[in-house]
Amino acid sequence: MNTQTTVIFQSGQSVPTTGMYEIVGTNRKTKTGEFTLRLLTCGEMFPFLEGRSVAWHELDSEAAHVLAPTMADIHAPNQN
Repeated sequence: MNTQTTVIFQSGQSVPTTGMYEIVGTNRKTKTGEFTLRLLTCGEMFPFLEGRSVAWHELDSEAAHVLAPTMADIHAPNQN
């Protein structure tokens, strides 16, 4: 399942949903050793990279896992 979105966020903006975010258009690790893939928490700010403002996109959110039932949940016997 691919939960990527087309919404782009900018460094300094507030993170809307806890999840895994990636900097748009870069390798996974920079020359200074910073990772461009980060787990960010709702409410914190999207980080700057090497002192620059960069664009981020969501790879996977915590909400997608919390709200989506698993096959085990769907097929579990009713406990009522």
